[in-house]
Amino acid sequence: MMRYKIAFCAIALALSGCGNETPAKGTLTLAVTDAPVDSAQRVVVFFASVEIKPANGQAFTVDVSNQIDLLALAGGGSEIILHEVELDAGHYNWIRLEVNAEATMMDSFIELDDGSIHSLFIPSGDQNGLKLIGGFDVPAGGNASFTLDFDLRKSVHNPIGLLPDYILRPTVKMIDTGVNGDPVGGIGGMVSSNLIFDELCTGTSGDAVYVFSGPNSPIDDVDGIAPDPIDSAVVTMDTFGYFVYLIDNLPIGVYTVAFTCDAQFDDPATDDDITFLGGTFNVTVEEGIIKEQNFEQ
Repeated sequence: MMRYKIAFCAIALALSGCGNETPAKGTLTLAVTDAPVDSAQRVVVFFASVEIKPANGQAFTVDVSNQIDLLALAGGGSEIILHEVELDAGHYNWIRLEVNAEATMMDSFIELDDGSIHSLFIPSGDQNGLKLIGGFDVPAGGNASFTLDFDLRKSVHNPIGLLPDYILRPTVKMIDTGVNGDPVGGIGGMVSSNLIFDELCTGTSGDAVYVFSGPNSPIDDVDGIAPDPIDSAVVTMDTFGYFVYLIDNLPIGVYTVAFTCDAQFDDPATDDDITFLGGTFNVTVEEGIIKEQNFEQ
């Protein structure tokens, strides 16, 4: 079975020194979470192993062999794939995550709302996946901890004529969740039922909130061309019958948010004309806080 390698880089932690004879030790924890996609019940990715490259030494591999349904992690959930694995303290050049995703094999797959299941595969030309330049540090006596946030709306592609297979081109942000990690917060709130059932809404499962970088940003679909949303959240009905959304793991700063009911028509590989309703809003994200922003009509 072919294994495809997706490289990820981390944000630096404070570096602690190590002894000359016996290297000091630290640990590494790695988790995954996701920003969900429409019209799917499950998006299962088979994480095979993690390859780690120390700055002064040969790369080595840690087996994980874990099939994870990324959609089950929506709304703030995460699943650990490495838990406090002991490493020599010091600098590491990169982490490379091996994912089994071969056409027709169903090692990684997507289950749609209609119950049909399709394999997810990484095209042969994309075997190296996403590569971020940088590195990370494992502190002596401490733990380096990171979360990989998959944006499934940008990662899962279904080009015309490709069925039954879907393409997986992972779009991931790596968040430092250690003691001195990245300050992050979130945005959440309710969407009026008047917007959900507006006559301009032609689909049945495309309710989503898009997040754009900066205040007063122009809004557009996902197509890889600015202004592209940097994150999104599916709108769901809670146990009280309210339509709600939650977007977490956002770096502190100001964002523009907008609601669309046409997200199921948003092909990340093309420029699509989708409908946004309810206006746009500037939201300032603060560390450790979910800022409330409702969409009303």
